[in-house]
Amino acid sequence: MGAIYMSQFTAEAARGLVLPTLFLYCQSLGGSLEDMGRATSIFSIGRLASSVLLGWLCDRFSFRSVHILCAIIGIIGNLLYVAPASVKSSPASTDTTPNAFVWLYASRFLVGFGAGNLSVCRANVAAMTPVRHRLQYMNRLAVVVFLGYALSPGIGGLFASLNIRIWEVPINAFTMPGLLLAALNLLSLVCMLVMFDNSIEASDAPSLTSQDDATPHAKLTDEDSLKRDSWGIAIFLLLNVVGRGVIASFETVLVPLHLQTLQAVSATPPQDPVQAVAAFQFVMGLLGLLSYVAVELWRDALADIAWLVLGLGGVAVGNALLLVEPPKWSVYCTAIYLVWSVGGPLLTAVAVAAFSKLLGAQPQGLWMGVFGSVGSAARIVVPVIPALFATLQPMFWINLGLSGFGIVMLTAFIVHSARRKAAREDAEPPSVWV
Repeated sequence: MGAIYMSQFTAEAARGLVLPTLFLYCQSLGGSLEDMGRATSIFSIGRLASSVLLGWLCDRFSFRSVHILCAIIGIIGNLLYVAPASVKSSPASTDTTPNAFVWLYASRFLVGFGAGNLSVCRANVAAMTPVRHRLQYMNRLAVVVFLGYALSPGIGGLFASLNIRIWEVPINAFTMPGLLLAALNLLSLVCMLVMFDNSIEASDAPSLTSQDDATPHAKLTDEDSLKRDSWGIAIFLLLNVVGRGVIASFETVLVPLHLQTLQAVSATPPQDPVQAVAAFQFVMGLLGLLSYVAVELWRDALADIAWLVLGLGGVAVGNALLLVEPPKWSVYCTAIYLVWSVGGPLLTAVAVAAFSKLLGAQPQGLWMGVFGSVGSAARIVVPVIPALFATLQPMFWINLGLSGFGIVMLTAFIVHSARRKAAREDAEPPSVWV
């Protein structure tokens, strides 16, 4: 499991490490929020392009070979992340901005393609765990995902004052995330070569008839009835679009929103905006760990649907608070906490676990690839939307609409499951006691 967690952390850190600096990096290259949105979307395009492919490959080849391929692609893509700053500072051209963004977009596409191993990691965990304990282990994998994209921004803030050149290559707060991510991918590659148990294949998923899963339990509904439930699968695919879309919107607007709020509530702006944003995101990431702890401790006390409703409720209330004018620091912090530290973790952890239960014990690489791809599709579209408006307020209304849509889908799933259960009970012959 350790090697899987390392691979997953590296993939998610590819988003998190650049969060505090990507907007400012684009500004330093002569770009704007629109360019940052494009870079974020291109990362998701790469992930969309690879998720199903990598999931399909891990169903037919070894998990380790696919993990190694992703690590190699990640090393190359993250090394290219330094190229835009080198091109921009090069004296060979008087107009280097277009070339700089070509390198930036190429880097983010390759890194996103390599980060498509999320479907591989999920299928790998599913192959190693009984269905009954799927929420527990998927929640732990989700913790690693959250550590990667929500806590790693704090690491990026440590290099806010760095500004050196090595062989004419600028090493600063903007380029250091790429070098760190290349090193993490190299470490992940070593872990896969040395630690990973290559004897486990996708067909090794524990059987539903095993003793560990023989005891019925009240979750979404019983696992046998969920297996191959196409309606339920469609609902959870759409729910993943909602969750990923909301997270993507905040990844895009959080830095400018944070700076705008600081400017509105404080007479003196922060001396180092990179460090200020990174520290704030790090604190919110730490608070988000409490949501995963809650799922770990009380996973048997609440049904999966209840956890998802709590997550969507947090997203809805958080976005509603951000519509309040003029902005207040306490309201802003509460809103970001509800979205980033409550809604995001619950939707990330529980939705994928519930989806895995729907699939049962069959090899899940391809389906996890589809699940990741629809989430990536949301991440492609949503980041470019904020640049279409003069203010950030319309995004909060859009997120409110997405949250409401998610709650409607969950309600539809509850009704659908109840009808299926009633139909099964009607079809079963009554017991006759002699």
